Amino acid sequence: MRKSLSVPLLLLLLFVQSTMLLQAAPPVYLLPQEPTWEITSPVANARLRGTIEIRGSAYLGGNFWFYKVEYAPLSVPEAWVVVIYAEREVREGLLGTWDTATVPDGTYNLRLTVVYPDGNYEQTPLRQVVVVNAEPTVTPTPTETPTPTPTVVLITPTVVVVQPTVVRFTPTPSLVATRTSLPEVPSSITLPDMGIVFNSVLFGALVAGALFAFLIIVNLIKRLI
Repeated sequence: MRKSLSVPLLLLLLFVQSTMLLQAAPPVYLLPQEPTWEITSPVANARLRGTIEIRGSAYLGGNFWFYKVEYAPLSVPEAWVVVIYAEREVREGLLGTWDTATVPDGTYNLRLTVVYPDGNYEQTPLRQVVVVNAEPTVTPTPTETPTPTPTVVLITPTVVVVQPTVVRFTPTPSLVATRTSLPEVPSSITLPDMGIVFNSVLFGALVAGALFAFLIIVNLIKRLI
């Protein structure tokens, strides 16, 4: 019958194995970051009012004591006043705040000083800013959007004149048959003049044809309308 390993022995084997793995792994070294000291905000010649944030870096890679931010009026460049003091390192973050309402309006120099434990220090170049708390806030004038001029399109109507088609009807004259020979009539009977009869018949035919043509024209005009 096989016997299982005891719990203490199993834990001991696991500890030895993990120790060997840690010794076999290559050591990890963190590269030291370069020391840096700078003010990134406010920018040069910025116009300040109220409480503003001063941002930047104050980092010496651990070899650090404290940092301070100072201001001095441009009219008295050596009268430096400490506005921010801290004993912690900052990388690309908030260094502190400055209530500009506590100083008169005017132009000021800002500087950051980072101090080593032995008292030596690093310092940023002077940064000029302007405090304008007494000036009224300028409201930007909205830009007027020009009103577009409407384009007027004139549509010329097209007039179509429909000329009715007039059908002229020319009546065909009726021919009156004439006898080649007339029967003898008594001398007492007077025959009518044949020329007058022919003219009467022809006139009647012309009147009938003109009336028929007029009716046709009137019917065509009604259909067109």
